[in-house]
Amino acid sequence: MRSASSGAGACWHLERRDNWDKVCNRVFFLQLCRRLVALCFAIALAACAGLPEPGADVPHTSSFASDASEAYQLRTGDKLKLLVFGQESISGDYKVTKDGFIDVSQIGKVQAAGLTVSQLQQQLAEKLRDGIVENPQISVLLDADQPVFVTGAVRTPGEVPFRPGLDASAAVALAGGYHNRADTGVLFITRAGATIEKRFGIGDRPVINPGDVIRIPDRS
Repeated sequence: MRSASSGAGACWHLERRDNWDKVCNRVFFLQLCRRLVALCFAIALAACAGLPEPGADVPHTSSFASDASEAYQLRTGDKLKLLVFGQESISGDYKVTKDGFIDVSQIGKVQAAGLTVSQLQQQLAEKLRDGIVENPQISVLLDADQPVFVTGAVRTPGEVPFRPGLDASAAVALAGGYHNRADTGVLFITRAGATIEKRFGIGDRPVINPGDVIRIPDRS
């Protein structure tokens, strides 16, 4: 009888200990979950704290854009930043001269006017590979701070900032939108450096370049 009683007591203690271990494991799991939730919440708060307030101006760290429109052709006066990895003497800021060239260190004069940014980049890479740099890693960036001008039947005619990918609709919106008297189906563009207006339908989605003048006509 004593042996049976001792065995039953031992089993009861083992069962009680097992239940206690389960309770401890559950408490530990719940505490771990709470800590993970708190950690995620803290990370979310930190991320939100780094975001600008709605409507706030986001700092513009560089005036040079690497994603310039492929259709944009360089012209006199355009400012460029040339970056060649490991070649500080070649890298730098350049301006397209009146005769349409940029004068690059170790290369000399290179035709730029009339080329797109990617075409100029390819041309420079070819010249660098010709005995100057074995495998040149090169980027050409276009100065994106040149404005676009919106005139005519818009609410606030004047300059609007150019950004690569800017289209006519976005430029009109930056100029306050259409005036009540505007003909919203047509627009005229005078390219920078030109004197002749070209007519476009609003559905044509013409490429907008720095220095262009967009005119919205009145309804006839």
